[in-house]
Amino acid sequence: MADIFLSYSQKDKDRVRLLAAALLQEGFSVWWDPKIRGGVQFVDVIERELNGARCVLVVWTADSTASNWVYAEATRGLNRNILVPARMECVVPKLPFDSLQTCDLADWAGARETEGFAHLVGSIREVLSQTVKPPARESGAEEPRPEQQGQPLDDSSNVQGSAPLVETADRPSAPSPGATRVNPIDGLTYVWIPSGEFMMGASENDREARANERPAHRVTLPRGFWMGQTPVTVGAFARFQKKEPEANPDLPQVNVTWNEAVEYCKWAGMRLPTEAEWEYAARAGSAAPRYGELSAVAWYDSNSGGRRQPVRGKQANAWGLYDSLGNVWEWVADWYGPYSRDVALDPKGPQTGDSRVLRGGSWSHSPTFVRVSVRGWYGPAVRRDDIGFRCAGELP
Repeated sequence: MADIFLSYSQKDKDRVRLLAAALLQEGFSVWWDPKIRGGVQFVDVIERELNGARCVLVVWTADSTASNWVYAEATRGLNRNILVPARMECVVPKLPFDSLQTCDLADWAGARETEGFAHLVGSIREVLSQTVKPPARESGAEEPRPEQQGQPLDDSSNVQGSAPLVETADRPSAPSPGATRVNPIDGLTYVWIPSGEFMMGASENDREARANERPAHRVTLPRGFWMGQTPVTVGAFARFQKKEPEANPDLPQVNVTWNEAVEYCKWAGMRLPTEAEWEYAARAGSAAPRYGELSAVAWYDSNSGGRRQPVRGKQANAWGLYDSLGNVWEWVADWYGPYSRDVALDPKGPQTGDSRVLRGGSWSHSPTFVRVSVRGWYGPAVRRDDIGFRCAGELP
């Protein structure tokens, strides 16, 4: 396999050819798609080379920042901690790539002695020094099959609720999906949610889905995160307020505004999850409207007794989250707005709005509103006895 996998837009092929030639002169082995032999399934070859490369070099231009394919390849490199970004035009890629240090080749014309190219070469060498070059295959050895190479990049092969992107050996510190840790600040248990991709929105053949749950669209979350195993409880919120609990400490906290939920999460060293993070975590790999049989996983109008119930009273989902459906609605970070059909990378919702999104349904709602794709919304100053929240992010 090559030292470098080149990810770029086809419209930039002439400039990338110049870059590939310069990198070859530096002694690197470089793979990019003109090397694909005619008559083979190019997706299979790209998948194999991308997984085998020791460094993924993504070239950002106006055209590549508009390419979902380039973002998918760059995400794979980021997940393996082997990504080196280079900018050939003055553009800003989408999150999370906009915050990464990027090698500047905006004025590069092919010379190997320039500061920008030297920075690129040094960055690549540093990445290669941290990875082990695979041994050469013996002559006649069988090529690894595409299904052995991890999750395909071919859009047609990914289905709603697909498995998480694998945390590779290059990132040994990543916990296993569903691993738990206690946050020392708020005393609540948090669950590790792995990076991955899924179809967000109305589940296929969900006859109860409403218009604002459509269109279903593919979302990639390139980084894993911790998420509250339960909604924030009365006991934890009392700790935040530095006072005694006013009710059963195991009940979910309610009557909090969106801003108060944000402040709590900041105090706990966390944040509110995005709407995409919330649905991805709630689904836990499931493509169905609910991650289990309704009465087994959720408190809703027919079994709640007309009030909120202590957390962990129903079955958890596959990643160990309780009460994602029912019990209390949960504030998320996003402003409310319509979905787009476009493939999305770590979406954050509209930049402005009048209402914040709520997810999960509550003890007071009928089954129609207790589904993983249901979207509620209220102004951020609203308080209700069926609205709570849970936090997500990096544990302090």
